[in-house]
Parts: sequence; structure tokens; C-alpha cells
Amino acid sequence: MNNAAHPPVVLVTGAGRRVGAEIARTLQAAGANVAIHYRASGADAGALAATLNDAREGGPPRPSLPTCSTLPRCRRW
Repeated sequence: MNNAAHPPVVLVTGAGRRVGAEIARTLQAAGANVAIHYRASGADAGALAATLNDAREGGPPRPSLPTCSTLPRCRRW
């Protein structure tokens, strides 16, 4: 999955905590751009996005990971 020129974009629902967060971490480590969706765990989702963005330092430049609680916000990304 590690294609720096055209990394896949993945929307992980429920990524603010627990299994969804681990899936987001795993996909990001494999080279994907990950959009983090959450319903009620906005603080957790924001912290995860910050952690994943920091982990990408020194790698190929990519957009910051968004968090989104509604489908229209995810579509904008």
C-alpha cells in the first residue's frame, strides 16, 4: 500500500477510540491518508489526528488528517 506518489485515501468510521483508532493508526502506518470520523468522541479524534500527523514528520508531504463528525464535512476533504 505504500505508494508515496498516490497514497490511498481511507475514511475510518468510529476512529476516535478503540478499534477504529487502531485501524486508523495501522492504515496510516501503511501509507494511507486517513480521514477520521467520529460521532461523540471529538476530543479523542482530534488527539489521534494530531498524533498521526506528528508521526508523519520527515515523510512525504501530505495534507493534515481531518476529523469529521458529519458526512458533509468528510466530503469536503
